[in-house]
Amino acid sequence: MKSTQAVQSKSNSNSSILPNIIANDTIYKGSIYAKSSVRIEGRFEGVIKCGEKVIAGIKSIVEADIEALAVQLSGKLKGKLHAENRVSISAEGNFEGTIETATLEVEEGARLNGQIIMNREL
Repeated sequence: MKSTQAVQSKSNSNSSILPNIIANDTIYKGSIYAKSSVRIEGRFEGVIKCGEKVIAGIKSIVEADIEALAVQLSGKLKGKLHAENRVSISAEGNFEGTIETATLEVEEGARLNGQIIMNREL
């Protein structure tokens, strides 16, 4: 198992920005600071500060404090979410912790256990 302290996304104005991806066979512990979106398909433990969207795929297992514009959850996530615009939890999603966001969308069948703070002035 590898541990990395920080990953920082750098944009190039001449190319399109691709999301930062943690693949389904990857275990990552540490911090991610990214301007572009972050997609997690594997296991992640730590802190994510993202300038766009954080996507946790259906097989993801995440224990983290996350700050982003938006969070889309289809896997398992435990921790604190602070999303400026929106948090979406799909029917397969499982969340435990604290959510602070302007808009919360939870599909039927999703599991949600924790505290929700709705604040349109984030």
